[in-house]
Amino acid sequence: MPNWAYNNEVIYGPEKEIEELYEKLKEWTSKNQIENGFGTKWIGNIVICAGFKAGSRYHYGKEPDPNELDCRGRIINDFDMMKDEDGYAKITFSSKTAWGEFSYTWDTILAKHAPHCKYYFMSEEYGMCIFVKRDYKDIFFPFDYNV
Repeated sequence: MPNWAYNNEVIYGPEKEIEELYEKLKEWTSKNQIENGFGTKWIGNIVICAGFKAGSRYHYGKEPDPNELDCRGRIINDFDMMKDEDGYAKITFSSKTAWGEFSYTWDTILAKHAPHCKYYFMSEEYGMCIFVKRDYKDIFFPFDYNV
């Protein structure tokens, strides 16, 4: 049984790319691609629809497969899109994932489907006391953890 990480996430970029990605994410989480224990909001549905293999990149003793992405988890707060006045927009959502955030998964999906967008997150995994964020300028998460 994994320790679950709770992640607050933002994808930010040019409005056109964000709008297209937002529609894809809603479509990709509208039905199951394969049977799973997480439902339609399973991150594996996103991974498969994005053109990658659902699984885990890390197999002990083997080189990671760059087309196999971590997906053990689900979206818990659905996607919401907001536009800025300067031609940029963001998608916000939250997820619950096994053992930590899935930055490699999201970075890989964005590289293929929204290459001018960036992924930001704040992740809390209490089992191993892992508290991490990717928002160096504190634009989306201007606060630190109270541990």
